[in-house]
Amino acid sequence: MTQQPEDVPRVLDTRGEEPFAATYAAVLVVEALVLAALWIFSRHYSG
Repeated sequence: MTQQPEDVPRVLDTRGEEPFAATYAAVLVVEALVLAALWIFSRHYSG
């Protein structure tokens, strides 16, 4: 007996992600800001 795709338990439920689009965008912006800050600090303190 084979399981249909909708019967297989999902580890990460990715259905209904539309409301989180703004959250994903905000996470990307924060990650970019953190990387930029780390780069600036490394340039400043590396002499």
